[in-house]
Amino acid sequence: MCGITGILNFNGERVNQSELLKMNSFLVERGPDDEGHWCNEKVGLAHKRLSIVDLSPLGRQPMEDVGKNCVITFNGEIYNYKILREEIEAEGINFKSNSDTEVLLEGYLLWGIESLLKRIDGMFAFVLFDLKRNIAFACRDRFGQKPLYFFKCKDYLKFSSDIRSISHTTEKLSLDYESIDYYLTELSVPQPKTIWKEVSQVSPAHYLTIDLNKNKVKQTPFWEIEFNKKLDLSIQEAEELVEKELLKAVVRRIHGDVPIGSFLSGGVDSGLVTALLAMNSTKRIKTFTVGLSYEKYNEAPLAKRLAERYDTDHTEIIIEPKDIVNVIDRLIAYCGEPFADSSMIPSFYICQSISSSIKVALSGDGGDELFGGYFDYAYAFRADEYLKKKTQRPAFASSLGLFANKTAHKLGMTSINHGIAAEYAKYTGAQKLFRQMGFSEKDKRLLYTSTFSSLVGRFSTKYLQTIWDGANGVSITDNLLEASLKTRLLNDYLVKVDRTSMINSLEVRSPFLDHKLAEAAAQIRSSYHLYGGATKFITKKLAQKYIDKNIFSRKKQGFGIPLSEWIKGDLHNYIKEVIYNFKLVDNEIVNRDYVIQIFEQHKDGKVDQTNKIWALFCLENWLQKN
Repeated sequence: MCGITGILNFNGERVNQSELLKMNSFLVERGPDDEGHWCNEKVGLAHKRLSIVDLSPLGRQPMEDVGKNCVITFNGEIYNYKILREEIEAEGINFKSNSDTEVLLEGYLLWGIESLLKRIDGMFAFVLFDLKRNIAFACRDRFGQKPLYFFKCKDYLKFSSDIRSISHTTEKLSLDYESIDYYLTELSVPQPKTIWKEVSQVSPAHYLTIDLNKNKVKQTPFWEIEFNKKLDLSIQEAEELVEKELLKAVVRRIHGDVPIGSFLSGGVDSGLVTALLAMNSTKRIKTFTVGLSYEKYNEAPLAKRLAERYDTDHTEIIIEPKDIVNVIDRLIAYCGEPFADSSMIPSFYICQSISSSIKVALSGDGGDELFGGYFDYAYAFRADEYLKKKTQRPAFASSLGLFANKTAHKLGMTSINHGIAAEYAKYTGAQKLFRQMGFSEKDKRLLYTSTFSSLVGRFSTKYLQTIWDGANGVSITDNLLEASLKTRLLNDYLVKVDRTSMINSLEVRSPFLDHKLAEAAAQIRSSYHLYGGATKFITKKLAQKYIDKNIFSRKKQGFGIPLSEWIKGDLHNYIKEVIYNFKLVDNEIVNRDYVIQIFEQHKDGKVDQTNKIWALFCLENWLQKN
């Protein structure tokens, strides 16, 4: 894993090399092993390297092809690069290195950019410059695992893996208020927007064509997951398909020239990945988990049992509140944008521990979004079942029918509440996607100043609704699964994984985000994923085999910390000092009295305002540094 950055000039002027190197300096954690840069009259590319594949100097970047027709700066891993290399060599083309980077160069020259992107399996962000055509391509992987920011003006385009490379070398950037509105709603920034109005991200599964002859930039998609095409499978066949594809995905991610370990919580996804990795590794694998002194948050005992079952070299990291003050400021600054998912704290510590002994680890990210792991997916499934019965038996959905069901539910005669399902079915797409993590539209009427409210309107609601409207599923559940990939996974969870791993110079590979596995999951009926109303039914069936036969009776635990208690206790003074700096008030974004009110309500135990306070704290902290 690495960091990339660069400048492409439209005005014919030579690239400022000192500015390019300054941009590259923000990527040191992403690539501490080596660095390089390449310049010609119009283009400057730079690179920081975390050496994983081909550790020799032959893998150094930016890299030119043998014929010096094009040059690339590449961040990521191409899991099928050896297969692609064999195809290219069959055409009589010779390689000078053993790296996946060179496969991208020669693959582009042989097949063109779009065909190359459709062939490669991996997580990546790269910029490839074709010297003869004077055209560059900026490409991002299918799910957006790796970031790729860019800023364009009439004279040049800058890009980077880290937004700070752009924001710290570009004058007159302005805050994007719509992004702040979404952040306060969902605790993260809505891609492809960023916190700066003038900076964007390349969308997942898209590439930019940057024509330096015509000074034009065009964005093009190269892949789309399809939830509207279903396989004709029995539920047992669906389980077998998932098991087969997940095994392939894990095995594909074992390649590299360095040892590989695994994240291990007590949950289904990381447990399955760990089990399959251990069973297919020639050496004893290392596993890592976070432990907490608060028992209800502590999955360490469950993880330890699985580690013992597969005889892993297991490490348990214990977090105490006194430790985290030292890293919060650093994490917020490193993110480069406001980010308030508090699970980044345990994620940071586990990545820090892993990186002290290995460079690559597998994780279970993406399993919940693709296989229906959250409680709201169960609501969506119930709504689909309700609508199906309503069509088949109109009397079922009558007032009398719903009253009878409500009575039976209260008496414990049924676990299904059709009234709740009927209400959920009526929700707008935005309401279904709103996670109730941050400030609701109702809350914002109290939080926002009238000036800020008039500027942002109901942006977050419109953004979520647009994502929902773009989903192509055949049911509410399908649409929720697809839309979640483009909201909570993209904007929150993948950002958390990337930043907390990269600040520790650790590469994290996610087998569940293998696009072949994802395509299979999307083509399996959602009624199988939520069979009987059980979340993540198919992967839990696999977990009975590889983890725990009683897996269905376990309650789902998030990767969290006892932040509510810490805000009242150990972190109270620290958080209050930052929030009460009132930079947000000075910028006429929020109302001072309301901020004080929710802080005092939480401190006194009247209302749990944990996520709202943490969101305000992280935003204040970030603003004070920018």
